[in-house]
Amino acid sequence: MSGADIPLPGGQRLPRDAVEFRAARSGGPGGQHVNTSSTKVELRVRIDDLPYDEAEKARLRERLGGRIGADDALRVTASNERSQRQNRSQAEERLAALIGAALLVDRPRRATAPSPGERRRRGEAQAPQSDPQRARRPVGGADD
Repeated sequence: MSGADIPLPGGQRLPRDAVEFRAARSGGPGGQHVNTSSTKVELRVRIDDLPYDEAEKARLRERLGGRIGADDALRVTASNERSQRQNRSQAEERLAALIGAALLVDRPRRATAPSPGERRRRGEAQAPQSDPQRARRPVGGADD
């Protein structure tokens, strides 16, 4: 499994030696297997080691700030499977998905005016609410 690069969004590839894997014991139910094997995988990669330009790295830091530690490393964990190998590949897939979602540039919103039909429907929706308020007003106007 070592040696091959990890595919990333944008056609980029991350060398495996830039990624640090750590194994730990998974929590939760599972019996004796969970208590004796370290199948949970934590993947860590420094943002500066990613093959993107500085603007993209800044976007990653902004959008994935909660997953980035003080050492500027992005952390992804996987513990769903019973095998360390499966959790490792799942962590790599999650890394690629997180980076892909964080690098998406939002389309700027274009302001639009409400259509005449929307204005009419809004007025019709407000009319039933104004009738009880109108009924609470004094009948003859302001004679006080």
